[in-house]
Amino acid sequence: MLPAGWAQVETELERLFDVPELPRRPMWLVIQPEAWERAAVRVVAARLRELLDPG
Repeated sequence: MLPAGWAQVETELERLFDVPELPRRPMWLVIQPEAWERAAVRVVAARLRELLDPG
């Protein structure tokens, strides 16, 4: 399943059906406790938070 905008760009894809908006669900980022010490892990976690919860 792809977002409609992406599917429209890919000319080789065929639209089969539209999916109505899905309700929001929690997303968990599971990492090892010591991984949080790495800057790259914190950056990715922060970016995911911005993308998934902009408000």
